[in-house]
Amino acid sequence: MDQLPAPLLRRQPHPERAPRPDRPWVGDYWDLFYAGHTVEMHNLKAILEHRHRNGLPVSAAPSRAAAR
Repeated sequence: MDQLPAPLLRRQPHPERAPRPDRPWVGDYWDLFYAGHTVEMHNLKAILEHRHRNGLPVSAAPSRAAAR
């Protein structure tokens, strides 16, 4: 993919929906992804081991859908 669709980049049909210029780009935090994901997986493992060890349900039935 050498070329981007230039006509789409020149014209923003909904400029009010564009992100703020000072908003950080998610790619700036990519180097933190592995660390955060690792912490979350360790937490999830600890929670599931605790539930299994104490005879608690590992998963719960989905709650009823809210009325729209």
